[in-house]
Amino acid sequence: MKTIFRFARHAEGVTAIEFAFIAPVLFLISMGIIEVGLMMFNISTIEGGLREAARYGVTGQEETDGERKAEIVSVLKRYAVGPVEIDPNMISTKVYRSFAAIGQPEPYTDTNGNNQYDQGEPYTDVNGNHQWDADQGVDSPGTGNEIVQYKVDYDWNILTPVMRQVLGKDGKLPMSATVVVQNEPCPVGSTCTSGAGGWQN
Repeated sequence: MKTIFRFARHAEGVTAIEFAFIAPVLFLISMGIIEVGLMMFNISTIEGGLREAARYGVTGQEETDGERKAEIVSVLKRYAVGPVEIDPNMISTKVYRSFAAIGQPEPYTDTNGNNQYDQGEPYTDVNGNHQWDADQGVDSPGTGNEIVQYKVDYDWNILTPVMRQVLGKDGKLPMSATVVVQNEPCPVGSTCTSGAGGWQN
């Protein structure tokens, strides 16, 4: 009988040792699952906020581009609740001539045939800034009927040590959310220019 009790005590010690080995791994896995959940929640709120900001932006309700951009940022911050603090510098609005032009470089003549633009090669200055750009979009919330891409670029500060080793750089994971819309047309009889910004009466 004594031998049986002695064996039981040894078995309890083994269980404690096994738990000591497994507990840190379980803790890290749990932290990782919680962090992934936070990331998904944050992505969802930012995308939802960006959609609401774009819905406001298409109406052109402010008098100037600056006022309109400020209100777009305000709408996004109101809806995008989560661990990431929204900064106006994270948000960009770019106007494109067509949906097919989104994210495309300005057309150029590849004179040396190396499949990339080199200084001095002829190009079409689509956005009018007197230089070749890898993205032909014009920084603006746009005017009536124009196609606008709303984008938020932000960094997720990785909390879980193991994830820090395999994701991102320097503990940060770059993330983004994008929405593309076409602005409402100008009302009949009103002036609708990109310099004026808003076009609703």
